[in-house]
Amino acid sequence: MVRPQYAKRVSVDAFDPTEYNYYEIMDLGLTKEQRDRVVGSSLTQLGKRYDYGQILWYVFKDIFHLKGKNRFNNPNNLICSELAYIVLEETGVMKMLGEPRDGTFRGIDLTPNELYDLLKYLSSNRKAKKSRDEKSIS
Repeated sequence: MVRPQYAKRVSVDAFDPTEYNYYEIMDLGLTKEQRDRVVGSSLTQLGKRYDYGQILWYVFKDIFHLKGKNRFNNPNNLICSELAYIVLEETGVMKMLGEPRDGTFRGIDLTPNELYDLLKYLSSNRKAKKSRDEKSIS
């Protein structure tokens, strides 16, 4: 598992399910080639630092009800949702899932919960469309 961690740089760690009370493995319907591209892209992020500024922005945004783009987001540092989004975008997975592209969407500013919700939504829509397409063929 490639992940940025508090007080560490982005690193590769073995996934240990005993570290978590709850986790979910989300099937995005990727082919082996797409999964390999995701792994390769994530490895290019190794060594980047944790983005404390981005976390600070989320706190300020919540307390002061701020709107707009994250002013504290450092492009050289990452949090977990930012790492996941960047890798999925670079490898074309977000486009394949049907991510909205209206010019104002900034996936790198998503909180972990917002990214989770987006991926669940896009993934379920894609599966529903595939199911409808298969039924119309039969």
